[in-house]
Amino acid sequence: MPIRIFTTIDEPSSRTGFNHAVGINGAGQIVGDYTDITHGATHGFLYSGGAYTTLDDPLANQGTFATGINSADQIVGYYSADGARHGFLYNPNNGAYTTLDDPSAIQSSGGTTASGINAAGQVVGYYNQVSGAHGFLYTSGIYAAVDDPLGDLATFALGINGAGQIVGYYQNHLSGFHGFLESGGSYTTLDEPLAAHGTFATGINDMGQVVGYYSDSNSNIHGFLYSAALTPRSTIPWPQISPRPSASTPRARSSGLTNSQTATTASSKSPYRTRPRPPAPLPT
Repeated sequence: MPIRIFTTIDEPSSRTGFNHAVGINGAGQIVGDYTDITHGATHGFLYSGGAYTTLDDPLANQGTFATGINSADQIVGYYSADGARHGFLYNPNNGAYTTLDDPSAIQSSGGTTASGINAAGQVVGYYNQVSGAHGFLYTSGIYAAVDDPLGDLATFALGINGAGQIVGYYQNHLSGFHGFLESGGSYTTLDEPLAAHGTFATGINDMGQVVGYYSDSNSNIHGFLYSAALTPRSTIPWPQISPRPSASTPRARSSGLTNSQTATTASSKSPYRTRPRPPAPLPT
């Protein structure tokens, strides 16, 4: 039987119970956030070689949160300032923080959150508008849309690997929350078979393995590891989820449905769900 070792990650100057380790790279460097014991402020941290380094975006006045780190030690996350979120990219070589604000984000609705980064420096995350959240992919100064066609309420992009595969979750007004994998221009729904109240994919490695969590019929939260993400289609069965009540009449979507088709409940869908990625909006 393998030996499993858990190591507690607590920044020394933090309040007890206010530490979150969120991201790790191949070298074992860990990033996250903590709340300090002196002022109650939230700071990002880098844990490397047994030492903690505090990460504070200079523009933050309501906290810094580190969410991901790649093999080049580049760190992403978000900071809060004046009630809005802004993504950031931290370069360890020069100590510079670069703000990442999707041009379509509305600050009063929540702003921009950077969630993951791969070895090539591509960043994924999500931004908020009045209509809901939308995923994004940031590559060398260019923002591209990451919106699952079935996510008519929201899409959250959370992780990206070296092959450019993106994972996260979307929200549908009928069937709730579902994980997704975007690969080669197509979206595949990832639903844990025991999920009754949602599946949430949060990370993917270079082997295509996906991690996340789901909520069962008793609303208990469980983690999951999905190890078939490199296959062309998802082999995870679609769970029998009762449709959520909607204040509006179900409407046809522009995500591959014909004019004569309308949205249906999750239980009537095929368990294998691959959808083309919609084109990125033209720059304005």
